[in-house]
Amino acid sequence: MWYNYIVKRLAFISTAFLLAAASFGGISASAAAEDTRYPDNSDFVFNLSFSELKDYAVGENAFAFIDGNEIKVYEIGTLDEDSDAPVYKNGNLTEYKDFSVTLTAIDCKDGVFYYSDGNGTVYSLPDGEICENITVTPAEDEIYYKGYTYTILEDRIQIYNATAETNITDVDGVFSYLKKYGESVYAVSNNALYEFNGFESKILEMQHVDFSPALSVSVGNASQTLKDYTLTFVTVDSGSFMTEVDLSAPLYGYFDAGETSAAEEDTAALLLGYSGNAAIISIGNKSYITLKTNVTESVDNSEYFTEAEFTKAQLLGDAIYASPFVMECVYALYPATGAIVSVTGKLHNDVLEADFYEVEYSYEYNGQTLTVKGYVIDGLLTGDNVNDNAEPDEHPDEDYTEKNNVRTVLIVLMVVILVLIALSYLTWVGLSDKRLKGKNKKSGEEK
Repeated sequence: MWYNYIVKRLAFISTAFLLAAASFGGISASAAAEDTRYPDNSDFVFNLSFSELKDYAVGENAFAFIDGNEIKVYEIGTLDEDSDAPVYKNGNLTEYKDFSVTLTAIDCKDGVFYYSDGNGTVYSLPDGEICENITVTPAEDEIYYKGYTYTILEDRIQIYNATAETNITDVDGVFSYLKKYGESVYAVSNNALYEFNGFESKILEMQHVDFSPALSVSVGNASQTLKDYTLTFVTVDSGSFMTEVDLSAPLYGYFDAGETSAAEEDTAALLLGYSGNAAIISIGNKSYITLKTNVTESVDNSEYFTEAEFTKAQLLGDAIYASPFVMECVYALYPATGAIVSVTGKLHNDVLEADFYEVEYSYEYNGQTLTVKGYVIDGLLTGDNVNDNAEPDEHPDEDYTEKNNVRTVLIVLMVVILVLIALSYLTWVGLSDKRLKGKNKKSGEEK
């Protein structure tokens, strides 16, 4: 009886579980179902902003700011001189947090930033060492520079042309932290840094690049497009952001992203495929993702082909690749050792890590003749002792991932079933105890 009960309950629960899984695309559904979206160039660029700008210092190539109890150091990028206000672009931002002291002031001397606490102790940045012979120069109430006098008067700045002894200008806003560094005078108003030049004042805008948006790019349908391949070389536009990705393992969820950089000039690359708004490319033995709009396809690839040494050859390697790029993700045929292939040409391009042969291989499957076209790296073909009807040597890699994935799913399913059996058994035992107690109670009442 208990056996029948468990089997029925297990069948019901397992069926419900499988139906629920099917309704969500199967047990092996993952984030890879999402469309690939590589960030736009603007998604990497952020304006430096502050929540509580308390003090600042200006070095030769960097600014340092006390924002609350943090220090933000902005390394100057390029200055956009065409804009109405000074805009620094492509700068690097470094944030220092978790200070054990209260930050009150910051200064720059000989290219080194120093900060002080409320007790007057001075520390060097970034190591935090105490500097006994260094003083942090405080902000001033009045500065004279290049014939102009800048004075903070009742929280506003008054600018006086001392040479002409006439014009006096009040700058709108509540200002503090009046300082002079290098050839400029600065002050803070409304969590922004102002630069003064005579009677003119401008807010300094600082843009920095943050590559973190490229760390979570869904692979989308990349696994399929890497195998549905047509030989294409492209040019990546100068200034385009590219993120290095690892294609040495099967693609699931998100690309395994490495360093992101901008192309310093128009750069030649091999197109591996498109996925969503992204182009997957390779340069040498490295692969990248970038915006599809960042690449321009070559019209003719015939100039890169020469006549091969043989028209038929035997494969010495273990795979034919969909593209001239040696990674597991671009397998067109595996395993393929010993396959007799037709050789249609030899491919050479400086973008590739080596020369490749373009090959075709035909085989019978379920009464149909199937043909695979792809590429084999130079050195892994031989024209000696070729037998036209040779079949590939079957020697699947024990670590071949597709099998591992199936095995993993089966193991997970077995674990789930065992857990369900255990739960069903515990439920049956619990119900049996209740029935037994009920019978004992009833038997006692009858006595």
